[in-house]
Amino acid sequence: MADTDTQGKETDPTPSKKRSFLYIFISLFSLIAIPTLTILMILFFLITSSSFYTEIAKNSQFISTFVKAYKLQTNARVEKKIEQELKLSETKQKFAESKKLYRNAKKAYYQ
Repeated sequence: MADTDTQGKETDPTPSKKRSFLYIFISLFSLIAIPTLTILMILFFLITSSSFYTEIAKNSQFISTFVKAYKLQTNARVEKKIEQELKLSETKQKFAESKKLYRNAKKAYYQ
């Protein structure tokens, strides 16, 4: 069935269908393209902004972590060197044995 216009003439429905298809296509394209382009624009701004990288470096605490690791490494080397030169673990064992002997001798004396 054909549509009639205000003067009573029949009109062909295909131009309006073509127009509606075009509008639907543009709407769908806009629905996909606008959010995608907005996200890409924000990412581009972040990537090209130096403050973004500064904040990452500042909040990630790379420097403090590096300093702590370096201190631990240095302390381990120093402790190892002290242990090699002074042999503190052997001295500590000998002291514990001497202390135990002293307590035993004190107990035996007071009994």
